[in-house]
Amino acid sequence: MKKLFGKYNAIIQGNIGINKYLAGLLLFVIPLYQKFPFVAIPGSQVFLRLEDVMIAVIFVVWLIIAGKDIKLFAKEKVTRAFFVFWLAGLLSLLSAMLLTKTVGFIGVLHFLRRIEYMIVFYIGISAVKQRSDLVFLIKCLMIVVAGIFIYGVGQKYLQWPVIMTQNSEYAKGIALRYVSGGHLISTFAGHYDLASTMIIVLPLLLALTFSSSKILSILKINLSLVWLRVTFGGLFVMGLWLLVNSASRISMASYFIVIFMIMIMIKRIKYIPLVFVFSLVLMSTSSNLMDRYTRLIKATTMRVLGITTEEKSSFVGLFEVYAAEEEVEIVTQQPIYEDRSSSIRFNVEWPRAIRALMKNPILGTGYSSLTLATDNDYLRILGETGVLGFLSFMLVVASVIWELVKNFSFKLQSIESIFLASVIAGIPGVAINMVFIDILEASKFAIIFWLFLGMAVAASRMKKTND
Repeated sequence: MKKLFGKYNAIIQGNIGINKYLAGLLLFVIPLYQKFPFVAIPGSQVFLRLEDVMIAVIFVVWLIIAGKDIKLFAKEKVTRAFFVFWLAGLLSLLSAMLLTKTVGFIGVLHFLRRIEYMIVFYIGISAVKQRSDLVFLIKCLMIVVAGIFIYGVGQKYLQWPVIMTQNSEYAKGIALRYVSGGHLISTFAGHYDLASTMIIVLPLLLALTFSSSKILSILKINLSLVWLRVTFGGLFVMGLWLLVNSASRISMASYFIVIFMIMIMIKRIKYIPLVFVFSLVLMSTSSNLMDRYTRLIKATTMRVLGITTEEKSSFVGLFEVYAAEEEVEIVTQQPIYEDRSSSIRFNVEWPRAIRALMKNPILGTGYSSLTLATDNDYLRILGETGVLGFLSFMLVVASVIWELVKNFSFKLQSIESIFLASVIAGIPGVAINMVFIDILEASKFAIIFWLFLGMAVAASRMKKTND
């Protein structure tokens, strides 16, 4: 057997850098290839997509290439945390299928898809063995951001097709058209996953825009220092334009937090007002985003003051005089002026998740039991997998964050430290988005997010070795 595979030892040992190409393939295909259905799963509204097939193939190749690394991964605390979470999910699934009878076979598909998204974390770790690997992946990301922007512009102004998966009919791959005042999604399946992806990409682009010549020279891009800054600044503006036109209110709020953090981490505090003002100016160009913020503020104010739509309209005609008419008393419930998306969350989706948790506090009601959306990832995890699943997920989060911060310092003198800082800065933004979005169930974002985390962990370990 050794003789048979002798000439492939370099590959099996992982010494020829194949993992970085696997990660690069993910970076290109996942964001840029739109979510066309590949094969329908019989008896469900779930579709197998080419990205699922690609990840399965990449995972098999990675298993062959990883070799001894797999044993090393198995001994790590972060891997144990992942296995605890997957075990909790499996117990929840079995409980839901066999005891509470709240889910069927589709629950198995949802469970496997969660594992699929998270497994790319290890591909990300394996992909960054040396500095040149990280540089290669950053260059891939630059091309991808430009590609998403170009398609977004074409979608908004040239009527390029919109492919989304926000309901069962659209998920069949029906080509739609962008409607003026709508949410831009570019190559993504929805505006939330586009916006959330920009939350983890923009800190890196901004950090590179303000990086020193020493760090930028590591990228080995054949441009002068000025043009390198212009390039990264231009890519940052492209990403911000995508974020603004996605018109995701919570993502814009998260954006200002992550940008504030990364500017402090790279010690460019004096430029924060400039970046904020530019961002606000660009925000003002999106009438949809500004209208959504206006409606939210108006609805919140009226709810706090207890003003109904009837009372609101009475203020308009306060000084108008009309002839007396016979009054007919009609008792109707006074409508409340509400923001539609907030109302759905507060009155339908969140209570449904809480009821699921109350039904089985320990294990929840199983994957897929909360229909298509909860619009709160924390409540979704609690409702579907119970307290056990939630705590095990928090264990994964804590383990990954510890891997990132234990080697971090504010002396950002390498490309590894810049990438690490940008990912750390992006995590609070994702955590905030999870309060209002089921973002870890959005495949494009989830795969990119876990891949970035794996790459950042590898960069952290590489930084420690270099230091």
